[in-house]
Amino acid sequence: MISFFSGTILLVGTASLLWHLLPRDGVPHRLSVMPYVQVWIPVGIVSGLVIGIGLMVAGLVDIMF
Repeated sequence: MISFFSGTILLVGTASLLWHLLPRDGVPHRLSVMPYVQVWIPVGIVSGLVIGIGLMVAGLVDIMF
């Protein structure tokens, strides 16, 4: 059960981070243009989505069986 809730929190947090880092009025976010950070942003977003979905599925399987 806790896996489902933590997966949901991680998924919502990652989705909100993705929404926050989108360009506004054609101007990219200041973290997106930093040389070392711009490489890790997609890795963090994809990892957060995959781990969040995995935790949610694990929580649902735990609840059902």
